[in-house]
Amino acid sequence: MVKEETLPKGFVSEYISLDRKSYNAIKQRAYRRLSKCSDRSIGVVCSGGGGVEAGAIMAGIRPSWSINVNPTNRTKFNLSQMCSDYNEINHGSHVIRRSLLDVEISDLKETDIIWASLPCDRFTNMNRVHGKTESATDTSLSNKLILIISRLNPQIVCLENVPGWANSEGFQRIVNYLNYKDYKVDYRNYTFSHYGVPQRRVRLIVRACRENIQMSRIPRLVSTGWYDSIRELIPQFEVGEVNPKVSNYLDIQMVDKARFLLVENVFNLNRCLYSDEDSICWTIRATSGVYQRGSSRNRIIAVWNPHISQYQFLNSRAIARLSGFPDWYYMPEKSGFATYIAGLSAPPLFVSKVLSSFTGQGLREDAIVV
Repeated sequence: MVKEETLPKGFVSEYISLDRKSYNAIKQRAYRRLSKCSDRSIGVVCSGGGGVEAGAIMAGIRPSWSINVNPTNRTKFNLSQMCSDYNEINHGSHVIRRSLLDVEISDLKETDIIWASLPCDRFTNMNRVHGKTESATDTSLSNKLILIISRLNPQIVCLENVPGWANSEGFQRIVNYLNYKDYKVDYRNYTFSHYGVPQRRVRLIVRACRENIQMSRIPRLVSTGWYDSIRELIPQFEVGEVNPKVSNYLDIQMVDKARFLLVENVFNLNRCLYSDEDSICWTIRATSGVYQRGSSRNRIIAVWNPHISQYQFLNSRAIARLSGFPDWYYMPEKSGFATYIAGLSAPPLFVSKVLSSFTGQGLREDAIVV
């Protein structure tokens, strides 16, 4: 941990270990990327790990503001502060660190685009199995988002969530409002591995725009496996042993150890997740990167390296690559915290494709991918 005075005011020194020189260098690179963006701007509601802002910059769009805090308990509050710290240092944008319900809409600048990723906890398959349903807070968050859209009147609205959110009352209210206000609306589930992200994640994406904007199909990219995404990083990985239960499980499965293997170092429900050399990664979950009290759970993902017959643990850069983050994105050194940020984020590579699918009057079409 570095001394408090070496960090910019407001940053949590527990999470960001930078001296002033390194901090300034990262910020200068961020400002150079922003200087290449067009005049279009985006506001992000529930920004999580900052993936939307990174994707916007890749599409040549300038982040204006973000809203992000999780007031559920002290642990989640602290982790949301960490995400906001890394969001600000990478993008130079202002993160409003208050609950969405407590945000004054008059404090928000008008933007061309609003992207919202409302909390998905109660709409996941696991929580649905356990009988969790939409809460009054979920409904209130949806209503607050409608108010923000109505006051700021953006040209484009994008929503991202788990597929189960489509069955919620909040989803129906927002879509009905957009239709009532004469937005063109398209929504469907997208598998991110079809768009260059080597991860088995599926999300519901809503795209809505005004009549003067054209909304084209999001072009697919050739799928890239996890190995091709990170193979040049493997020599950097730390060698170590995985959980014995994980090792025994893989032996029982008779996996081919003559080839590279990606393994989640967690044994749960009598199994562990793994992917062979030619496959994509499983869905990386934020919760797998931290312990219950919020400390970093490192050594969470390993590679079996057949060349040395040992396991090696992924570093933060590799986890970022598997989650569609560009290499310029500054991640925590602790891989568990990087996993948390990546798991909370819409993959920037996919976000950039979504935002680039809009063209038309008032929109600059020569966006610069950085």
